[in-house]
Amino acid sequence: MLSLAPNATLIHPHHGAVTVVGREVRVVRGEPTECIVLHSLANRLTIRIPIDRIDDVGIRPVMSDATLTLVVAALGETMTDEPANWSRRFKTYEQKVASGSIVQVSEVVRDISRRDVDRGVSPGEKRMLTRAQTNLIAELSLMPQFADEGEAIAFVDGLIHAEPRHRERATA
Repeated sequence: MLSLAPNATLIHPHHGAVTVVGREVRVVRGEPTECIVLHSLANRLTIRIPIDRIDDVGIRPVMSDATLTLVVAALGETMTDEPANWSRRFKTYEQKVASGSIVQVSEVVRDISRRDVDRGVSPGEKRMLTRAQTNLIAELSLMPQFADEGEAIAFVDGLIHAEPRHRERATA
């Protein structure tokens, strides 16, 4: 169950970590509608979402330890087969990031990071990588296993660029 209590930290699929500020009633299409008010930690944005649309938006709790295990596995895996065509590859990345699944976001970070080291990536892919990394690092930083953002960054980089896994991918 999702906690909508004030000061609860949640994850928004597009804005990353958000804090519940409170609730308010707003008029939407002429009807009073109860909304949850969220504050984005990364970009100082206030977001209002009708309570009855929270599931549609994809708001979710911070990842669990079980999900962290899946993220670690995703970051350490070899790259998945990806389309050679830039636009199809980019569309796949966009869909994964928009899904709100932190495991899929981890796959995007892994694949673009490794591709950048091996062959380089386009400016669009670099922006996508920055967006995905920001979401992943922000969420990892909320976990008790990580003291701060720097530790989360080092953790992710270590898994993505671990020499045996990276070499296996590069020779395939």
